[in-house]
Amino acid sequence: MLKKLLSLSLSLLLLLTSSGCSNNSDFSSWNDNDSLSFLVDYVKDVTDDKSEHYIPQEDRIAVFDMDGTLYSQTAPYYFETCVYIYRILKDPTYSPTDAQMQVARQIMTTKSEGDEDEFTKTFSDAFVGMSIEEFDKYIKDYINNVDAEDYTNLKYCDLWYTPMLEIIDYLNKNNFTVYICSGTDRYAIRAMVTDHCNVEDNHIIGADIKVKAENEESYEYTYTLEDKVIRTSEVITSNINADKVSQLAKEIGKRPVLSFGNSDGDISMNMYTLGNDKYETAAFMLVNDDDVREHGNPLTAKDICDKWHDYGFYTFSIKDDFKEVFVK
Repeated sequence: MLKKLLSLSLSLLLLLTSSGCSNNSDFSSWNDNDSLSFLVDYVKDVTDDKSEHYIPQEDRIAVFDMDGTLYSQTAPYYFETCVYIYRILKDPTYSPTDAQMQVARQIMTTKSEGDEDEFTKTFSDAFVGMSIEEFDKYIKDYINNVDAEDYTNLKYCDLWYTPMLEIIDYLNKNNFTVYICSGTDRYAIRAMVTDHCNVEDNHIIGADIKVKAENEESYEYTYTLEDKVIRTSEVITSNINADKVSQLAKEIGKRPVLSFGNSDGDISMNMYTLGNDKYETAAFMLVNDDDVREHGNPLTAKDICDKWHDYGFYTFSIKDDFKEVFVK
């Protein structure tokens, strides 16, 4: 409780003394807002080796959700879902099963992917046997060449939120280690971030499917120079909700000090971050409330913000705080 009170006092002090960010070249796509000002002052504080809140470089860990936090989730669905529909209904190189056709059409009719765990398996089935390199190329070809549905003059590679990428660049510049922790396929995210988002491939934590050597049939198999690593349909984790905490604990081995999400599925990740008793921490939620430049819902914004604030999270508004949303 004492740590929480001290943290809130620090937050209030930083907000009161903040000079705003509109003139900060690191954040040219932002309007001034208290949450961003707090983040900037927080970073200045914890990277100052004379501050009592100093965090050593090796422990400056920031984690980001992807869909709806870094990248649009309304084009018109989550990225993985868009790729699945394309694969099943529009890819002339693929022969889908009747069941796959039914799933794709059902999604388009109901505007819902249904159970997320089930959809992770459904998505994986559509790419079984594809090598890691082939899948990487498939995703890159898709994002760079396919028009984003429901957006004008944008490809899928253009749907990264520019203001949020500026936060990642700012954290990188201040020697934070940035991870993406998402329910989207890990290998798909790796392909997506290339040339678009400054996060290292080995800092991608996503939904995981089992991969194996092309000719492997048992654990006794020895990989050969002629082998390829191929995708299977076996799901290891969907990496949603509390699974994100398990994956962060397993893959990083340290608790983050900063966390960024946008939905109930990110509460666990944010709370895991705030539970780091070693350092000052902060958690943020992006409110998808812009129905002009994006496809958000402004009617629910106040209730959502109130809920996030009750959890102790800071909030950003796409509608109010983003000067730009997508910059090609």
